[in-house]
Amino acid sequence: MPRQGPVPLVAMEGISKSFGGVRALQGANLSVQEGEVHALLGENGAGKSTLIKILGGALPRDAGTVAWEGRPLEMEKPADATAAGIRVIHQHLTVVDHLTVAENLVLGTERARFGFIDRREARSRAAGALGELGVSLNLDHRVGDLRLAEKQLVEIARAIGLDARLLVMDEPTASLGDREVEHLFQVIGGLRERGIAVIYISHRLDEVLRVADRITVLRDGRTVGSVGGPGVRREQLVQMMVGRQGSPVAREPVEPGPVILSAENLSTDTGLSRISLDLRAGEIVGVYGLLGSGRTELARALCGADRLSSGVIRVNGRRVDLASPRDGRGAGVGLIPEDRTAQALLARLSVRENLTSASEDLISTFGWIRSRTERHLAEAAVDDLGPGSRLCRC
Repeated sequence: MPRQGPVPLVAMEGISKSFGGVRALQGANLSVQEGEVHALLGENGAGKSTLIKILGGALPRDAGTVAWEGRPLEMEKPADATAAGIRVIHQHLTVVDHLTVAENLVLGTERARFGFIDRREARSRAAGALGELGVSLNLDHRVGDLRLAEKQLVEIARAIGLDARLLVMDEPTASLGDREVEHLFQVIGGLRERGIAVIYISHRLDEVLRVADRITVLRDGRTVGSVGGPGVRREQLVQMMVGRQGSPVAREPVEPGPVILSAENLSTDTGLSRISLDLRAGEIVGVYGLLGSGRTELARALCGADRLSSGVIRVNGRRVDLASPRDGRGAGVGLIPEDRTAQALLARLSVRENLTSASEDLISTFGWIRSRTERHLAEAAVDDLGPGSRLCRC
C-alpha cells in the first residue's frame, strides 16, 4: 500500500460559492499542515477572500467539505471557527476605534474579579501580546487615534494572543514599513516553531517567496495548483495566476513635462516640517519612509485634508489655498487614502453611487440626482479602468 502522508490540520475540498449569478468559487481546494506557512495567491477576484471567509465561518459554502485534523468541521458562524482554533485577520480591520489598545487586545476574552473586569490582568496580557510581536504601543492610547499600520499591528497582536492553531493573515503588510515587516516575519517564524499554521495572503511575491513553505494559487475561483520548495520562481507564480507566460514590463524613458504640482516648505500641525517637491506632467514621484515618517501626512496636505501651518502649494503655476478635500478636487488634486474603507468607500452604497459620490455638481440639478447622467458617468469611469478591471458595469 502507498504510504500515507500526515493528516492536514485543515483540508478544504471542492469548495463552491455563488453570489446570485456570479460564481466566486468553483471546486476550490486548500490543504494546510500543522506548523506550515502556506501562502494563498491569486489576482483580485480569484476567490481568495471568499475561501477564507468560508474557512472563518463568515460565509456558508454551497458545496464541498472542510476537515479539521481529518474530521468534518461544520461552521455556521465565526465563533465556530474560533472555537476550533482558527483566527482570521481580515484585510479590513476589526479593531474598535473608541477603545484603548489594551481593551482591543483582550476584547471578548476579558476576565473578571468579583464581577468587575480585571484591568491589571488585561493590561498584562495586552503587554505580552505586543511584546511577542516586538511592537511598542501605549496601552492606554485610543485605537482610533492610531495610524492604519499601527491598527493593523494591534489586530495581529490580538490574534496571536488568542492561542490560535491556524492564523490567517490577509494582506498583513499592506500598510507596514520595512522595519514592521521584519518584525512580522520574525513573529511568523516563531509561530511556525510552535507548530502554529499560518495562511499568508499577499500580492507581494517577494514576501511570499521569502516566508512561505508552500504556495497555493487560485484563478477564476478554481485551484490551479500548489507548489513549494526553494526552486519556486516568481515567473512561475505569475504564470499560474494569470494563465499565461508573463513578460517583463518595459518602462520607456519619458521626457518630463512642465511642473504641474509644486510644494514649497510645507509644514503642518500633523508633523510635516518644511517639505518640498515638484511633480511634472507624465511623471511618477515616489514618496518613501518608515512608519511615522510623514508619508500619509504629506499626501493629506497636498489634497487639502490637512491644513498647512506654513508653505505654499501651486498647481500649474498658480498658488492654491486648499482648506478641504473639496478645494483639492476643485484644483485637480485627488487622494486615494491608505484606509479606503474608513475614509473613501461607502460600503452601503452601490458601485455606481460610490463612483459618482464626489461629482454631485455633474449629476444633480437643484439637489435632485439625474439618474441617467449618474449611470453614464459611472460607466465611463469603469471603461476608463480598462478591460482588465473586474468591476461590473453599473
